[in-house]
Amino acid sequence: MKITVNDKQLETKFNFKSIDEWYKQFANLKTNEDLFDNIFTGLIVNNPMALAKTLYGGLAYLKKDMPAFDVFFDALSDYEATLDDVNVLFAETLAELNASGFFGLQLQAWKKQLESYKNQSETALKQLQEPKRPTKEEKDDYDKKHDQLVDLQKSTENVLTALKAKLSTTDNG
Repeated sequence: MKITVNDKQLETKFNFKSIDEWYKQFANLKTNEDLFDNIFTGLIVNNPMALAKTLYGGLAYLKKDMPAFDVFFDALSDYEATLDDVNVLFAETLAELNASGFFGLQLQAWKKQLESYKNQSETALKQLQEPKRPTKEEKDDYDKKHDQLVDLQKSTENVLTALKAKLSTTDNG
């Protein structure tokens, strides 16, 4: 993807230097699992800051010639204003990550992890049994567990569906 920053066409290239930059941009995250979860989820739910930070990490190969984040963010905002459908940027960024070896493997591992969460919540929901003649506390506890499992199942399914939809809109899906 190419974005004009200070009258220069800059191309995003995701490589291992991107990871270092992402850790700077997502300073509160400490593990690769958390980092990629944040990036992939952000791109799937169309989080503009996740998009900007992810794309900015794609400029890490420029090293000292890399623009400041706020300059890049302004340029990205200008670029977005020219698009008929901003959602395409999110799908294209996800597709670029998916097409690059290591990040594609990370995305597939993340997808498998989500599928595992979904399956585990389905199994747990089937195994969850409402107590017979429960006390109010037991009933409340059961309802809480049930609702949490249903929410986990739905949210995981929504993310998996959105991931599939985003990747299917690009050549790399």
